[in-house]
Amino acid sequence: MEVSRNQEWGGLVVGQDKASTARYSTARTFSANPFGFSHGQRKVRAVSRGTDQPTPLWQPARHSKLAERSALRRLTSAIALLAVAAVLIEICALEMRRFGLVVTLTDSSCPAGIYRLTRRAVVRGDLVEACLPDPMAGYGIARGYLGSGDCPNHSEPVLKIVGAVVGDRVDLSRESIRVNGILLPQSATLSRDSRARAVETIARGSYQTAANQTWLFGLHDPRSWDSRYFGPVSMRSVLGVVEPVVTLGGTQNFR
Repeated sequence: MEVSRNQEWGGLVVGQDKASTARYSTARTFSANPFGFSHGQRKVRAVSRGTDQPTPLWQPARHSKLAERSALRRLTSAIALLAVAAVLIEICALEMRRFGLVVTLTDSSCPAGIYRLTRRAVVRGDLVEACLPDPMAGYGIARGYLGSGDCPNHSEPVLKIVGAVVGDRVDLSRESIRVNGILLPQSATLSRDSRARAVETIARGSYQTAANQTWLFGLHDPRSWDSRYFGPVSMRSVLGVVEPVVTLGGTQNFR
């Protein structure tokens, strides 16, 4: 059963907020007062004048302002360095593609590393690079599941595992995916993404994979947006088989 591309698809996007704090040398002066407020003044004898003079508990305010400015400069420098590093990585990745190499930092289907794109017949269990068809890619970009890239529709290619090929039966339920009766790991379908938006999926049920179709899954990460949501894609979408060169871990397959 071939699924219409006009259906909606869903997936997950993830965000992480970080906060940095500054520590001040005046912290010790508040050890007797957990609220950090001064309720009085202590007096010390000024030897030179023989008079009592109040000694403030607080460090001068300018010291705090200087510490805040210093922390802000360090944070700004760190952000700038990260931005430069991201640009350099992107440039290196684009250059490496000229030599048939694919660089991935994080992906739902494979460990971070460097991979080689090869042209050969695709079989079940292969890690492949693919350009999703226009309706799927457009929806993925609009929702933030895909970035922009060098596919014909200006979306980024995806790295996915070929979960089913011609003749394979795919059984979809909310709890799992089975291919020819074999349960795939971490294959539950989520109903909402990390922004609490409803995730639309193709109808749950059994599908027979047609001659020009393949099912692409990213079960290395349970949050993957893949064929369990948007269904099978044309084999013409597959750019090639991706083989590891240097990675940070083992690859996963369904063979």
